[in-house]
Amino acid sequence: MTAAGYPLDAVAAVAAGLCLAVGVAGLFDLLGVVTIPPSALAGGLVVAGLVFGAVLVVWLLALRRSAATPRSLIDGVGLLWDRINDGVVLLDSSARVVGWNGGAARMTGLDAGRVDGFTIDHVLAGDDLEARLAMIRQTVRQMGSWRGMLDFRRPDGRIGQCETLVMQLAGPQSGGARMMAIARDITERAEAQHEVTLRDRRLKALIENVLDVVLILDRHGGVSFASPSTGRVLGLDPAQVEQMAFVTLVHPDDRARIADVYRTAIDDPHLTAVIEFRVRHRLGHWLTVEAIGRSRFEDAAVGGVVVNLRDVTGRKRVEVALRAAKEQAETANQIKSQFLANMSHELRTPLNAVIGFSEVLTAGYAGELTAKQREYVGDIRVSGQHLLSLINDILDLSKAEAGKLDLVEEVVRLPAVIAQTQGMLRERAEAAGVVVDIDLVGDLPPMTGDGRKIKQIVLNLLSNAIKFTPSGGRVVMRVEREAGGALVVTISDSGIGMSADELSVALEAFGQVDSNLNRRFDGTGLGLPLARMLAELHGGTLTLASEKNVGTTATLILPAARIIAAGGDANVVSLPVTGAAGLPGGLLGGHDGMGAGNFDRAVAGPS
Repeated sequence: MTAAGYPLDAVAAVAAGLCLAVGVAGLFDLLGVVTIPPSALAGGLVVAGLVFGAVLVVWLLALRRSAATPRSLIDGVGLLWDRINDGVVLLDSSARVVGWNGGAARMTGLDAGRVDGFTIDHVLAGDDLEARLAMIRQTVRQMGSWRGMLDFRRPDGRIGQCETLVMQLAGPQSGGARMMAIARDITERAEAQHEVTLRDRRLKALIENVLDVVLILDRHGGVSFASPSTGRVLGLDPAQVEQMAFVTLVHPDDRARIADVYRTAIDDPHLTAVIEFRVRHRLGHWLTVEAIGRSRFEDAAVGGVVVNLRDVTGRKRVEVALRAAKEQAETANQIKSQFLANMSHELRTPLNAVIGFSEVLTAGYAGELTAKQREYVGDIRVSGQHLLSLINDILDLSKAEAGKLDLVEEVVRLPAVIAQTQGMLRERAEAAGVVVDIDLVGDLPPMTGDGRKIKQIVLNLLSNAIKFTPSGGRVVMRVEREAGGALVVTISDSGIGMSADELSVALEAFGQVDSNLNRRFDGTGLGLPLARMLAELHGGTLTLASEKNVGTTATLILPAARIIAAGGDANVVSLPVTGAAGLPGGLLGGHDGMGAGNFDRAVAGPS
C-alpha cells in the first residue's frame, strides 16, 4: 500500500523517527541541555513524542513480521473493515479471491475467514461474466481503476446488483493481491427504480392507447398536458393544445357552466366532477363530450386538474332518436287507448241491443219460434255475449293504459267472489274433464276493493287454468292470509305449462302461446295482461311460474292495507252477492255444491 506515492512502511518509519526526535528534544530541555519554552509544553511533547513514536515502531515491526499477506491489509485496521456495510474484496492477478471483509461476506453469504479455492465466479453472476472480467482487468491495468454495476449472488439465491469500484494495488504491503474491489449492495434501490420505470412505461402506454382525451389543466384553465388521443378525438396536435386555454375549445353557451364546475373542483380536491358539454373539432363541427375531472394540485408530479374527455356524440344521437321514437309510440298508443275508451258507449250499445232482442225472441214475446229459429237466436245471443266480453276486456285494458280505469271501492268478501267464479266455470270444467278444488285456509276477513274487477281477475286466472289443462287434469285454488296480513290467492294446474319465452309472450297484450290445446276456446290474449293490471290497480301483484309439460301457478297478492279489521267500518257499499246463497259446505273442498251462477250473464254483467 502507498501514501502519497510512497510505501506505507517508509512513511511510518519517517513518522516514527520524527516523533522520537521530538521526544528526545523535549528530554534534553528538561535536563537543561537545550531550552524550549514553555517548559510545561515541552514536558507534554516529551511524553507524547515518546509514546506515539514507540507505537509506530511497534506497528511497523508487526507489519514487517506479517509477511505482507493480503488478509493483513484488512486485519490491519481491525473491526472497522468487518463492520462497514460495503464489501471489500482482494483479488490476485487471475481474479482469484485472496481476501474479503465482513461486508462482502454478508452480501454473498460466504465465510469471511475462508478464501481458499474461491474465485470471482462464486461471487458474481451473469452470462457474459468472463468477457466482463477481462474488460475490467484490462481497464484497471491501463487506467488504475474501474467503476460500474455488477450482478452478484445473494445469500437467499437471488441475483442482486452492486455498485463497484475496482482499484489496482502496488507495493510490497499488498502481498499477493493485485486488485481491491469495493462493492455496495443497491439491489433494493435498483428494484424500486425498476418498478418506478415499469409503472411509468405502463402509464405512458395507457395514456397513449386510451380512447379518452386526458388533459391536465392549471389553475387558470390552461392546458399543461394533452394525451395523444387528442388528435383522434378533436383532430388537434397535442403539442398545439398544450399552448391553449381550454375554454377556447368549449361552446360559448357552455363556458359559464364549465367555469363554475372548474372553480368548485379546484376548491374541493375530494370532489369528482362529471359534466357534459360541447367542444369544437378542428374541422369546425361540435362534439358532445362527457368530462370527469379531479383536482390533483397536491401531487407535485401532476400539479393541476386531471380531466378525462369522452366523445359521447354518437350516444347522444341514439338517445335523442330513441326518445323521439318512444314519445311517438307513446303518443300513438295514447291516441289508440283514448279512442277505444271514448268509444265504449258506442260499441256496447248496439251489442246490448242485439243480446237483448235475442233474449226477447227466445222468451217468445214476439211469437213462438220453431226449434231451428230458437237454435239460431241462441247462437246470436251467445255470439253477442262473447263479443261483448272481448270488447269489455279491450276497453278495460285501454282504460288502464290511458289511466282512466278507476276502482269502485266497496266491501268485498273473497270467499263469495270465488264461489261465484267457480259456479260460472263449473260447466266448462266438467266439459273439459278437469277437476277444480278450492281450499280456503282459516277465517278470511272482508276487504275493500272493486268487486267486479277482483272477480274478473280470479275468473281470468281460473278459466285459463281450465283451458290449458288436458282432460283428467286438476286445478287447485288456495286462498290464505300470510303472516304480513295480505291475502294470497294461488291457482295451480297440471296443464301444458309454458317455457320462459312463452311466459313472456303470455303476459303481453294480445300475446298468444301457440299450441293445440289453446285452440279449444277462442281468446284474444288479454286475460293475463288485464288481470295483472287490475291487481296492480288494487296495489297488489300477480306473478306466474310455469314449467313446460308440468303446469302453471298463478299467485295473486292483495295488500294487507285493504283488509277490514274486525269491527271496522270501511264506509263503502257492500257488494251484493248474486247467484250464491251464503257459503255452502262444499266450499272447503271439491267442486260440488259451489253455488249457482250463469257464466254468460256474468261476462255481460255491469259495465
